[in-house]
Amino acid sequence: MLTIRKGQIIDVVLLALLFACMIFTSGSETGLSNRIVVPYFVLNKSAFLFLIVAVAYVATIFGGGWNLRIPKVEFLLVLRAVMFIFSNLFFASQENVQIGIVLAICIAPFAFAVGRKSRIKQENVSLICTLAGVIIAIQIIYTFVYHSLSIIDLQNLKWWMVIPIGQTNTIGSYLLFFLILADDIRNRIIKKKNKILIFGALMVIAVAFLLMGSRASLLVFGVYLFIRYCLPRAYKDRKYKNRLVAIILIGIITMAFVVINNPTVITTVTSIFEFNSMTNTRFQVYEDSLALFNEHPLFGRGTVPFVVGDAVMTHNLVLEALVQSGIVGTILFLMALLETFFRLRNRTNLGYCYYYIFIVLIIRGMVEPTFFLLGFEIVFWLMMGYGYRFSERSDKN
Repeated sequence: MLTIRKGQIIDVVLLALLFACMIFTSGSETGLSNRIVVPYFVLNKSAFLFLIVAVAYVATIFGGGWNLRIPKVEFLLVLRAVMFIFSNLFFASQENVQIGIVLAICIAPFAFAVGRKSRIKQENVSLICTLAGVIIAIQIIYTFVYHSLSIIDLQNLKWWMVIPIGQTNTIGSYLLFFLILADDIRNRIIKKKNKILIFGALMVIAVAFLLMGSRASLLVFGVYLFIRYCLPRAYKDRKYKNRLVAIILIGIITMAFVVINNPTVITTVTSIFEFNSMTNTRFQVYEDSLALFNEHPLFGRGTVPFVVGDAVMTHNLVLEALVQSGIVGTILFLMALLETFFRLRNRTNLGYCYYYIFIVLIIRGMVEPTFFLLGFEIVFWLMMGYGYRFSERSDKN
C-alpha cells in the first residue's frame, strides 16, 4: 500500500521520524515520565523535533527551490512568532520564560512551509499517521490493562493514563488527527484485503480512544462523524434530511420525557462523568485567565508559567493567546486560522480530510489545551500545510 517515488523518500522519512520522536521518546525523568509504563527513550524531545523540522525545511528549499513569495498564512505565522518573542522580551520575567512554548510558536511557520512544499503523496501521509495511531493505541491499551483502570473512575484514569506523547487530553488531540486520516485512507483504498487491514487499524485506534478517558475528544469525534457523514448526505438527499431531523427530534423528546419522569437521571449521569465539577472548574479557569489578560492586554504577559484555578493552561485557545500574546498576537493568530479555514474550504478530493481536521481541532481547542504545545503546533501546522498544498493544486487545475 505504501508506494514511495524517488523524490518523496526524504519527505516520508522525515514524517516517520517526527512521529517516532513523539511516540517513543520522553524528556528527562519527571513526575509525569515516571508514570509511563511502556518502553521509551529519554531524549531532549524539543531539540530533536526542532532538528527534524529544520532538516525538512532545508530539504524543501533544495528540493523545490527558494521562493520569496510566501502565502498569507505563513506570513501571519511569522508575525505571530515575532509578536511572541517581543512579549517575552519586554513583558515577561526572563528567568521564568517557557522556552518550549516560544520554540513551538517559532517553529509553526516552518512546519507549515514544509507541508506546503512537500512532495509526499496524500495516501502516504494517511498511512504513516494510521500506523502512528495504532502504536499509540497499543500503548494506551497496555497502560489501561497494566494499571487495571476503569472508564468510570475518571480521576484515577486521567492520573495513570500517561504515555510518551503525553497525558489523556494531549493523547486525545493526536488520536483525532490519526482517526480522521485513518478514515481518509479507508475511503480511498479499493482492494478488499487492504480495506480489511485499515478497518482493523481503525477499530484498534477507536477502542483506545474510548479507553483513554478524554470526554472532550469523544464529543468532538462525534461532531466529526456528524459533519463528515450525516450533513453532506442531508444536503443531497431530502428524504435522508427529513429522517435525520426526525431522529434528532425523537431523541430530544425521549430525553426530555425520561428527565421529567426521573429527574435523578441528570444527577446520575453528571456524577459519573464529573460534568458538574468540570464545568465549575472550567468557569473558574476562564475567570482567572481574563484577570491575567487584563494585566497586559495589548501585548500579553509572555510564556511565564501561571496557575488558573487548578490548571496550568486556560483550556481555551483564544484565552491562551490573549494571556500570552495580548490583543495584537491574538489577532494575528486568529487571522492565520481564518485564512487557513477559507483556503481549506476550497478543498479537492485529496484535501478534504484536512478541512475536517481543522474544524474538529479548533472546536476541541475551545475547551482543552491544544495549541501552544510544541508537538501539537508542529503537527497541526504541518497538516495544514499539506491541506494548503492540495488546495493550491485545485487552483492551478
